[in-house]
Amino acid sequence: EALNPECRFKGLVEINGRPMVEYVIDAMRASDMVRRIVVTVPTVEDLGSWADKADDLVVTDGDFITNAFAGIEACDTKKIGKPVLVATGDLPAITPEAIDKFVSKSLAAGTDFTYPFIPEDVVLSQCPGSERTFFRLAEGRFTSGNLMMVRTDHIDDAREVAQAVFELRKHPLQIA
Repeated sequence: EALNPECRFKGLVEINGRPMVEYVIDAMRASDMVRRIVVTVPTVEDLGSWADKADDLVVTDGDFITNAFAGIEACDTKKIGKPVLVATGDLPAITPEAIDKFVSKSLAAGTDFTYPFIPEDVVLSQCPGSERTFFRLAEGRFTSGNLMMVRTDHIDDAREVAQAVFELRKHPLQIA
C-alpha cells in the first residue's frame, strides 16, 4: 500500500488489512523477552483496535529519537537501570524469535547501546523488493536494523549515540 504523505505515523500503513504497528506489537507480545509494550503516537485519535494491544500509549510527535526516548521515559526504568528495547512501528516482518535473539545478544554483550545490522539475504527473503540501503563488510552485505537496546541508567549518553546512529542510518559505514 502506498504511503499517504499526510500519514503522521508510518506504522498505521496497512498490509493485508492490518497496520504495520500491529504486526510489531504481536511479535513483541509473543516474545519471551518483552514484558511491557509502550507505543508512541502523534495522537490517540482514530488509532483503531490495535491500540488496545499496547500496555501504554505515549503522545509525542517529534523525530524518531525524540519519540523513542519519550517512550523510554514512560517506562520509568531509569532509576533501576533496566534495558529497554526500542523498535519502529514499520517492521511487519519482525518475528518473536528475531526479537528474542537480538535482546539476548544485546544483554550478553553488556553494552549500554546496541543496534543491529541485518544480512541482505535475510531482508530480501522476508521482504522481496524491499528498498533498503545496504553496505558491504567482510562478512557480506547488510542493512541497519530498526531496533535498538538501551540501558536506561546510561540514558543520557545513549541518547547522543542513538541520535548519531539515526542521523547516519542511510550511511551505515559511517556509524562504525
